[in-house]
Amino acid sequence: MGPLPLSNAPRQRGAARLLLGAVLLAALLALVDLRRLWATVAGADGLLLGAALAASCAGNVLLEARRFQTVFAGHGLGYGAALRITLASLFVGSFTPGAIGTELYKLYALHRRDRGVVRPLVQLALLRLLGAAAVVIVAGGAVLAVPARVAEIAGRLAWRRPAGATAVLAAGGAVLLALGLGALAFGWTRLAPRLREVWREGREGLAEVRIGLVGEIFILSLGVALLRGLSLALLVRSLGAGARYGDLLVVAALSVVVGVLPIGPAGLGVQEGVLAGCLVLLRIPPPVAVAVALLSRVFLWIFAASGFWALPASRLKVP
Repeated sequence: MGPLPLSNAPRQRGAARLLLGAVLLAALLALVDLRRLWATVAGADGLLLGAALAASCAGNVLLEARRFQTVFAGHGLGYGAALRITLASLFVGSFTPGAIGTELYKLYALHRRDRGVVRPLVQLALLRLLGAAAVVIVAGGAVLAVPARVAEIAGRLAWRRPAGATAVLAAGGAVLLALGLGALAFGWTRLAPRLREVWREGREGLAEVRIGLVGEIFILSLGVALLRGLSLALLVRSLGAGARYGDLLVVAALSVVVGVLPIGPAGLGVQEGVLAGCLVLLRIPPPVAVAVALLSRVFLWIFAASGFWALPASRLKVP
């Protein structure tokens, strides 16, 4: 008997997500005059554009690698290895929905070092949680600094709840809750012994993370969030527009949250649409807003391309 044929379902789902991202990008481009868009990009200030790229690299690559290395320093992970794994994870994440591939590659790299899954998984989850908390705090601080600004921007939105939306949402929520409780009850009876072992390993993984270490990771996470906002501000300025740094911190936070959703590859199309839409709400001209969104994606692709070259080295068990 020959080998069993591999399923094409994962490839088909990946192709469908890539197609969806391409369609969303095409829809975004259709909303602006392409000649004005090209003129906007061509007229960018090179120095400010390079500064925006450097700020993005510092936040999304260098500080992110430091956060990763700080959590797993006790496992013998040096900064060089953490940087290579971070770059390689960005490359892998470019082909997977949302941020799933990025985290799975880091988990894979850690598993090759320690031959464990639960402890690094729990510690990676803690890393993500602290990063999300930093994003929320930075965005919340920017909102609280000028609360009237929120009402002003919200007033530019025309939103009307469709008739019957409340009933549909309530019914959908009830169905999802029932399905979740049923799955939990079924899974608990089948997986209880294994879950107790996983719970024990998870607690041991959390116990390895000291309180002082949590504070250090949180400070690094704040730095990542602030640098993302700075990169966005420099990018907007390089294209001849301007906006409050506090407003752009909120926009950067929203784009990060949307990019995590498992829709397109690395949030392709969805993240650009949300970013451009938010910038238009800040009264930035549409060609500039779309150019900023596209250049932000180009920055990520540059880092992902570096990750392609770092991929073989990231698999070596060296500090």
